[in-house]
Amino acid sequence: MHWYFKLMMVLAFFAGFDLNNVSAGTTQQSTYLKGKIDNPNVKQLALRFHLDYISMDEEIFYVPIDSNQQFSLKFNLKEPAIARLFYKNMEIPLFLEPGNSLELMIDEKTTPISITYEGSGSSENTFLTNYQQQFKHKISDGMFYELIGKEPMVFRTAFDKVRQDKWKFFNDYTPFFKKQFSPAFKQYMFAEIDYWWAYYLLRYREEHVSSDESNSLKIPAQYFSFLNDILISNDQALNNKNYLHFLDQYLLFKKQSPEEVSQEKVFATQIRITAPSMLLLSEPERPPVLRQIVQGEELKYLNEKSDFRSKVLIKDALHEDFWYKVRTADGMVGWIIGVGADFEEQPDSFSIDMNEFLHGKTREYKMAADLYWKLSIEEPENLEKEIEALAFQKIDKKYLDKIKNTFDKMYPEKEIVYGSTNYLVFDDPRVMNGKEELVDSSVVLSMNAYNDYQLRSLEDQTNRISYAPHFSLVDIDGKPVSLGDLYGKVVYLDFWATWCTPCIYQMKNSKIWKSRFKDDEVAFVYISLDNKEKQWKSFVNRQGFEGTHLYASGAYGSQVARDYNVEKLPSLYIIDQKGRIVFNSTKEQLYMSSEDFIRYLLSFKN
Repeated sequence: MHWYFKLMMVLAFFAGFDLNNVSAGTTQQSTYLKGKIDNPNVKQLALRFHLDYISMDEEIFYVPIDSNQQFSLKFNLKEPAIARLFYKNMEIPLFLEPGNSLELMIDEKTTPISITYEGSGSSENTFLTNYQQQFKHKISDGMFYELIGKEPMVFRTAFDKVRQDKWKFFNDYTPFFKKQFSPAFKQYMFAEIDYWWAYYLLRYREEHVSSDESNSLKIPAQYFSFLNDILISNDQALNNKNYLHFLDQYLLFKKQSPEEVSQEKVFATQIRITAPSMLLLSEPERPPVLRQIVQGEELKYLNEKSDFRSKVLIKDALHEDFWYKVRTADGMVGWIIGVGADFEEQPDSFSIDMNEFLHGKTREYKMAADLYWKLSIEEPENLEKEIEALAFQKIDKKYLDKIKNTFDKMYPEKEIVYGSTNYLVFDDPRVMNGKEELVDSSVVLSMNAYNDYQLRSLEDQTNRISYAPHFSLVDIDGKPVSLGDLYGKVVYLDFWATWCTPCIYQMKNSKIWKSRFKDDEVAFVYISLDNKEKQWKSFVNRQGFEGTHLYASGAYGSQVARDYNVEKLPSLYIIDQKGRIVFNSTKEQLYMSSEDFIRYLLSFKN
């Protein structure tokens, strides 16, 4: 090793290099979005953000277009975010960072409509628009369903090719503009390309059905080698939905039974940097320096190391180790020395705990997301214990606050009021909690409190609800089922899809509920909005879900989905014995468990 390089290594560990592409800390800053539209024929635009990636709730800003055909909006951002600007039937993705001042020009006179950008963030968003146009048919589910019937390695090869095309498009982009890309945008695009690829490769094993269905899951071990090329735990990608979908699929993959996945070990080794600082080089022991690696950063080990060791001086002690080939979270490939690098090999287990293979903010996110989706299906007492356990682990405050606030809304503390009967006060008189009814305080002081409450509750309920739209579909066994066949029962109607992880969490209750309710009292109906009927049937049969399973051809465009205004999954409706919708998850929250609400409806025999 040359003397000057030894000196660089020592300095890197203690002082660090002031390199331009080291991410800065995130502070809340004002962000400006403005623009002009030539000849608009609408009066406003809509800008949509995800408030968080736990609930996937969105915030919508309606932006008026003034008489000069201009619009402007100012808002605060704490960290980089993807927003979607809606104009007419166009959806324009925008990558926004704290402090951006981005200007759009939309020209209606061109075909297709042209969009240009100026100001800070313009280089990133120009690329993003071009990328979306270049790969518009290879971003969503379209390509996936075109190839889902192919054999595993044929499917894998096709997605590998698209991934290569996307990276080529990125790498060949105009150097002048690419140099202006921020580190956060580079990290975002790395996640956008690689986790799109990895998500669909993992999802294939759930939805693929070969001509011989008994062989549908016999996927060769080399198919899963793509897991060697990506970071499993990537804190820098938590603002990318492709990465979040990938995490869901990866957890399902790791929890599958050994019979369903090849037993050949899949390596997922990651490296966490424990030294104060080190350098990423283009080759072992040879400059140029690609960039600085800082303490706590996670890297993907690419299963290649040098055949020689190098020495480095740290705190007056000489250390020796090999060089290891790695990929950074922003997609850069290079070599680091093993001194100050902690190797974390993922366990080869099919019943592993996420704590064993997720780290940092990624682990916190997944723990919080899993608990959030349990809020509507577990008992409050159990949830309180899980929330306390989560708080004890000191996860990100924004995640914990989201869960606590949602829990408090679902299960508010209730005041005890003493009158002719002992009831609990609650703002919605439809619900029960065990044996005590939760009623409005205005009725508990009357002599006939209970009868008055029952009568008024029914009257309020009748005024508040609407009748469920009729549907007639075919079940998984080919038998016709209509809503009219279920008149007289409480109907639990759940719109879902096999690719929707929260849906699957919710459906785990199907076996439990089947044993707790009589078939002549309650019907549990699950309508799939999957694009492929064959894959839906295979998935339901493998999982052994109980209830009545129906398939709506056309997914979101199907008649039943349009009639019930289904725009996201899962969407839950509870229909009473007279065919009236008494709960609609797209419009309201159920402030108790679904099971307790169903029992409440069954208490009315009319």
